[in-house]
Formats: sequence, C-alpha cells, structure tokens
Amino acid sequence: MIEQLRPYAPALARKVDAESLVSYRGSRYSVPPAHVGQRVSVQALGGKITIKVGELIVAEHTPVPQGHSQIAPEHLQALWKQTVARATAERHAPPPRCQIAFTQSVERRPLSVYAEVAG
Repeated sequence: MIEQLRPYAPALARKVDAESLVSYRGSRYSVPPAHVGQRVSVQALGGKITIKVGELIVAEHTPVPQGHSQIAPEHLQALWKQTVARATAERHAPPPRCQIAFTQSVERRPLSVYAEVAG
C-alpha cells in the first residue's frame, strides 16, 4: 500500500490574545489562558491544528472554516475561573494609600485667646 503524502504546512508564530485565542488561516483557536501574551507556534499537522509552546503541545483542534472559532471547553472554563478570581481580588483589595504632604505650617494659639473671644 502506498501512503499518500500530505502537503507540508510550516509552523507560524502567533501571539495568544487576551481572550486566550490565536489566529490561524482566518480562524481562531483557543489555548489555555496561562499562555495569554506568549508567542506560540501554530501548524496544520495530521488533520489537526496543533499549537505549541516550544516543543510542548498545549492545544490541538479540528480545523474550522475561515471566520469561525474553535474553543475547547476546558480552556473557556479556565479563562472564566481566572477572570472571576481577578475580579474578586480587585473588589476586595484595600484602596491605595494616599499620602498628602502639607507645605504650610499651622499657626498655634494658646487656648486663652479663644476664651477671651467667647467671653
């Protein structure tokens, strides 16, 4: 049996956006949110879209038509957990400390001055 050769698709470098997605051939694919902001390589390999950080495969997806997105449920769940944790931390964080430096001195008067005025 002769095995059919598949065309080679080189890996392309992409940056994971804030929504934990990468663009590839006009579609978007999810990665674990721990990789937001990182550079990854994306490649069509063996009928799948493979996303790697270095040599580590962090996500694999079935290709979708151009303009569509493929989001793994576990990636979405992790992104929601991260978002809720950040919002909770911000809501319960103490307000930033405010320090005011006064440059003028306050005049000091003896209490007898006020007693005379009230008297």
